[in-house]
Amino acid sequence: MIASAVGHTPAARPVAGPGDLGRVVLTRSGALSLPAPGRWDIDPVHSRIAASAFHLGITKADGRLRRFTGTIEMGTDLASTEVRAAVEPASVDTDDDVRDQHLRSADFLDVAAHPHIAFASTRITARSADRWTMTGDLVLKGVRNTVDLDVVHHGAGPDLWGGERAGFSATTQLSRDDFDIRWNQSVIAGILAVGRTLRIEIDIEAVRAS
Repeated sequence: MIASAVGHTPAARPVAGPGDLGRVVLTRSGALSLPAPGRWDIDPVHSRIAASAFHLGITKADGRLRRFTGTIEMGTDLASTEVRAAVEPASVDTDDDVRDQHLRSADFLDVAAHPHIAFASTRITARSADRWTMTGDLVLKGVRNTVDLDVVHHGAGPDLWGGERAGFSATTQLSRDDFDIRWNQSVIAGILAVGRTLRIEIDIEAVRAS
């Protein structure tokens, strides 16, 4: 007997006659293997870059970077795989126009002088089949620093238009001080208006290039 479902790897079991087959589990196609070698383009419509920081030390302020591009050059293994991305800091969106204008100013992202944020991976290593550590160079506000991202590979499979897609998520934490984003305002002693640490959350859907 062969059990199958779209987007999953078929499972086969020998059948000698009527009987209970028990529980049959199908694995998502590509969940435990790398996407096919070649170029994969990030689909910005189905991807997300978000950042959050503590506000007044008691709650988080969230925002998104709406415009970005990127490619994944998949190798035959992670050691030969490269990731590159470019983000427009002017696309920052926190659902507050006044705050967004301040974030675009020289106090924070200084988008007039630095219209792009760039990332290029330098090393990707596997912690398990679907959990990786990606190290790369991040250039933000003209300052280059090395960052590590915790990456989860969610698998790959066919889409609705005859193509192939792969899904990933990644998280990291950045210190604003490392990128010369030092503006702050003390409310009372020891309490800052904006936290110094940014939590970055990324969801990526990539399309295999034809």
